Order: sequence, then structure tokens, then C-alpha cells
Amino acid sequence: MEFDPFEELRNMRERMESMYQDMERTYPSRIRQPWREHTGKKMHPNTDIMDHENEVVVTIDLPGVQKKDIDLHIDGDLLTIKAERETETKEEDEAYIAHERRYGNYHRTTRLPANVDETKAKATFKNGVLEIHLPKKEQTKGKEIKIE
Repeated sequence: MEFDPFEELRNMRERMESMYQDMERTYPSRIRQPWREHTGKKMHPNTDIMDHENEVVVTIDLPGVQKKDIDLHIDGDLLTIKAERETETKEEDEAYIAHERRYGNYHRTTRLPANVDETKAKATFKNGVLEIHLPKKEQTKGKEIKIE
């Protein structure tokens, strides 16, 4: 049987996750879980970038973000997206079983796969999904230069 380092890493990860789950059940108030603490951190929403024949389409999931809190900017082939999901006020006496909803800022600059016509760019925001349509600029075919 051949040694597989990736299988060994998977096994080690499973053992560690099991150990943390056991510790959390035994000592729930003493285990700090930074991967579950999202308040005030940067968000990393799911983003799709599609390169179609005539346009580039960028789709971003921004649940809980208000349209007024989204800023889009395009400069050449760079698209910059900034968004903020404000923290809701919490009652101090509420007893959370889980607190996994993210609040914070999102900032991403993406190089687009093609030159786009920024004057014809359109964006819509519906049900927490931002969709940006960026029509491609017509490619110049170039011109042969004759040498004199």
C-alpha cells in the first residue's frame, strides 16, 4: 500500500474536528471559535464572473445589504465593488444558540477578462443578488503598416 499524504491530512482534519466537537460539548463556554465570529469582519460573498460572447456578467450574492450601501466603479478592465452590511442592534439578554450571520464590509477589485464599454454597463440588485452586465467593446482588428 502506497503512502498518500493527502489521505493522511484528511484523516488528521477529521480527527481534529471530532476533538473540537467533543470539547465544545464538554466545555461550551470555554471554546473560542474564531471561524464563527463574523461581526465587524470582511465579508466574502459568492461571486460569479461569466465571459459571454458579447458581454461579461458579474453576479454577487449580497444578502442583507441595502442597495444604497453598494458602490460600483469601473476603470478600464478593473471592476471595483464595495458593499457594507450594517450590524443589527442586539438585545443583551438574548440567548443565541448560533450566531452565524455576517456583518461588515466587502471590497473587491477584479480584472475583467475583456475590454468592456463602461458607458453601457448596467447593474441590477434584486433579492440580495447584484448582477452587473458589461457589454464588450468591439475588438479592433489592427491595421497592417506598409514600410516605405
